[in-house]
Amino acid sequence: MHANPKKLAKAILPSGYKDESWGGGCVYRWHKAHGHAGSGMIDRAVDKALKLGFVTGPFDTHSTPDGGMMGSSTIYSHPSGWEMVTIATYGCVAYDNRFSITLKKV
Repeated sequence: MHANPKKLAKAILPSGYKDESWGGGCVYRWHKAHGHAGSGMIDRAVDKALKLGFVTGPFDTHSTPDGGMMGSSTIYSHPSGWEMVTIATYGCVAYDNRFSITLKKV
């Protein structure tokens, strides 16, 4: 596990993530809209996190009442106090799909 938060984010998150740390907290976010590639990027980030000692936590699903959007979120945690949240939301067409990963020190 990397002691440097920026190295940890680089080791786990896909390229294009943003450092949203401020006020002493460490927060890194990545997101992708449209298409299907974001799903594979989340899968690769999860694989990297699990190899670094993160464990799978709560899993939840979400959807709109009409079924036009549905998805899931999972929280992964590390004994050193890091948390990673993945969210994948799918719409009726690929253009509506949204994917995100948040990595933060809790």
